[in-house]
Amino acid sequence: MIWVHYFYEGQALIIWGALLLVSICVTKFLLKVVTKIVSLRPYTNELIIGLFGILLLMRGYLFSAGLASLVGLLSIVVGIILALLRKKHYRLLKWENWIIGVVFLLAGLCFRAVDLLLVGILYIGFIFFGKFLKKKAVNNFIVLSGILIFVGIGLWSVSYIQLRSPFLEINRNIVTLDEKEAKLKISANPDSKVEVWKHHKKLSREYTTDKYGMTKVRFYSPGDYELKTSKNDHIAKKKVYVKASKKYLRHKAHEELLKNNKNGVKEKLLITSKDLTWNKEQNDREYSVNIEGITDPNIPVTISEEYDEKKIHSDEKGSFKIKWESYSNDACEITIHVINNKKTKENSKKVKIKVNEELKKQEEQEKQKQKEEKSNSTSNDRPADLLINEHNDDNKYKNSSALKVAVEDYIMDHHPGAEVDPFNYEIKKVSDGMYEIYGSYDNENGIKQHYVALAMDDGTSKVEILQLANQN
Repeated sequence: MIWVHYFYEGQALIIWGALLLVSICVTKFLLKVVTKIVSLRPYTNELIIGLFGILLLMRGYLFSAGLASLVGLLSIVVGIILALLRKKHYRLLKWENWIIGVVFLLAGLCFRAVDLLLVGILYIGFIFFGKFLKKKAVNNFIVLSGILIFVGIGLWSVSYIQLRSPFLEINRNIVTLDEKEAKLKISANPDSKVEVWKHHKKLSREYTTDKYGMTKVRFYSPGDYELKTSKNDHIAKKKVYVKASKKYLRHKAHEELLKNNKNGVKEKLLITSKDLTWNKEQNDREYSVNIEGITDPNIPVTISEEYDEKKIHSDEKGSFKIKWESYSNDACEITIHVINNKKTKENSKKVKIKVNEELKKQEEQEKQKQKEEKSNSTSNDRPADLLINEHNDDNKYKNSSALKVAVEDYIMDHHPGAEVDPFNYEIKKVSDGMYEIYGSYDNENGIKQHYVALAMDDGTSKVEILQLANQN
């Protein structure tokens, strides 16, 4: 890379030397031919410096050369200052031949340009040792022009020889793939081809460096790569290791999943349970059904219905068993979904759960029996065991409405944005003045939650919620 820089810097210095010669010739010609400006002859050096600065500024503007613009601007400023000091502070002008050398030193330090530092040192050295010459010294600006051209030719020649051999430089040997690709900045011979090899096979894509020898190589998959460039029957090589990131692996897995879904390639899923109906044991508060099936070993299995969801993993043989629960004995359709651990294949099946007609008939008979017992009862005492509330039928228990409202208010206070189901609830008497309330609500994310609340009620005025917990 350094030789590419010196190759173009050498060309630039040759052009600068030529521009300085043009400035000298034009200035002397105009002062000799144009009689109207003869009075400016004492300012010959200042005019040469100013014209040289203008030419450098033009080059910097036309070719986007920042270094030329800086040196040109400094030269114009120095020329103007020297011209203003010529009459009143003539003694200071004994340093004017040194100042242009200082300009090159400052520009070299600012841009870290070794070539300009060299020019400045050589010019100042010539001025210093020229003081000891007995004969009249050569015009200083002609010497500066010669130094520029000499240093420029030297840099250009050495760089040209070096660039006849191939070189390849990279800023790192290991790159990480992003979601789709990885980029690597490289430098090589200007206007040369860079080949990409993988597993000793040349890939179809090639990259061409610009005139400064720069380009970017793109990689689209992980592995070991080799970059090659050639020049005059010689080859330069660099090895690069491309590793996959988690983001890349997720992206590739999703692409393969979409491809498999399009081609009908599914993950194994077989539901072995048949004629599913709700069941409820004597001491259970919820209806349940066991769903069994077979898939690949140790992969996630998800069962869902609207906002309810449950996840398990299949065992080492690929079997799974899920206990699905509900507060109602209603027919419903649930979805069972499986996806392999690589996230590349999935499958879904819908399962229908039927109403347990026999259980429903028994529950209706039990409700009817409770109604008959209540109508025949002359006492105002409440039963000590389970009391089931129907939709908005709160008169079965004298303070059931207060219990329900207290639970709803408690949930709204602790879960803003939740929607409580006002109909699907159940009250169980634990002891005198102590009750358990069972029900459900949709939280702020729309996910159904089942709760159990412990409440204290003296039956006269205030209901206090002692504790509320989710049952999911």
